[in-house]
Formats: sequence, C-alpha cells, structure tokens
Amino acid sequence: MKIASVLTKEPNLRSEIIGYTYEDSDLVVAGKAIGLTPAPYPKLPDYDCVLRMIAHGWKLLSGPTTIEANEGSFYDWWLTK
Repeated sequence: MKIASVLTKEPNLRSEIIGYTYEDSDLVVAGKAIGLTPAPYPKLPDYDCVLRMIAHGWKLLSGPTTIEANEGSFYDWWLTK
C-alpha cells in the first residue's frame, strides 16, 4: 500500500501540487524498525494535480483540509494506492 499526503494552494482537484509526503508499505522489511526504509527512499511519481493522481488509480482518503501557515493557506489531500 502506498500513502501520499499532497499540498496544494487551492482546495480543488486541479490545483497544482506544491509539496508532498509519501510512504510505501511494500518496502517495510520484517524484523527491522519502521523508518529504516531501504535506499533509495521512495519518491512520489511526478503528478501535477490531485485529479491526475486519481486518474492513475489513487483513491482519495480525505481532503482538502486547510493548513494555515505564515505564507498563507495550503490544502492537504490524503490518497492511497
């Protein structure tokens, strides 16, 4: 299972992705501590927006939730594949 959290500037599916966190549970090794992911660290494929992720098989878990920062508001979307 892959889990991604992506940030956008607008609360719509076509807004450009400006940041992300990504985990791939398929890389977890039995007997090793979580967080000791084998190299290379997994990288989220280059998606430009949440809608394109959905078109490529990702399922929307939640979003958008608002994150307030000094730079303004950002929107957080959670997806799984």
